[in-house]
Amino acid sequence: MTKLRGGVTLVKPEERKAVEGMLSEIIGHWRKRKRMFKDLWDTLTENSPKDPKQFKVSFLASHSHRSYSLFLMFLLSC
Repeated sequence: MTKLRGGVTLVKPEERKAVEGMLSEIIGHWRKRKRMFKDLWDTLTENSPKDPKQFKVSFLASHSHRSYSLFLMFLLSC
């Protein structure tokens, strides 16, 4: 705590810039996956007679935890 209160720089500017670059790259991948999932979800629920929220609940309730985990792993690997 004394270092923090003393105003000592703990992370070099080069390291900080490298980490911020990696973070922005990771966020970009996350946004891409999120957009892909949203497009897929909208396609699946487009002509569904149920409200998409109800469809989501029934989908999650009808599939086992394992198959849902595999589905998420597939989406995250894209």
